[in-house]
Amino acid sequence: HSFDAIALSAPMYGINVAWYLRPIAMGLSQLLTEVSATPSYAPGHKAYYAKPFEKSLLTQSAIRYRWFRDLYEQKPELKLGGPSTRWVWQGLMAAKQCIQQTRQIHIPLLLLQAGNDQIVSNAAQDAFFTKLNKTNHCSQFMSIADSKHELLFEQDQYRNQTLDAVLISLTIHKG
Repeated sequence: HSFDAIALSAPMYGINVAWYLRPIAMGLSQLLTEVSATPSYAPGHKAYYAKPFEKSLLTQSAIRYRWFRDLYEQKPELKLGGPSTRWVWQGLMAAKQCIQQTRQIHIPLLLLQAGNDQIVSNAAQDAFFTKLNKTNHCSQFMSIADSKHELLFEQDQYRNQTLDAVLISLTIHKG
């Protein structure tokens, strides 16, 4: 690779699921995928619909939310519904593999965590970083308190912290 450093914004090392589903989520999603002849949404999810801003799990910025909603109306091919059972199964397997392969990361890494992320698992990000930090002492972790999942689409108070951290990290590692 030709990268000098990596900055990750709310990476998916696990999916934020209810505590009682965590132990069975991978197996259940695999089973539901295998028994269904046609792709189906994961339990609790459905086809695309325009969520009102007040229910957004992505951002607290009304302006940026409106921008992305307008983009979806202009480009309907971008509209995706909830995750399929196969996507959940494959996503959980890939996340598990990422956490197991931290030894292979030898360049500086900045993990930016959305403090109030309800989409990906912050506990899984914590586990990834803890394991990474054992072998990669150039790694950094920053949690942006009270922010939602899309750090770069968040209100300025959160977005600016994110951008500052990336730019500072880039400056340090570019020398």
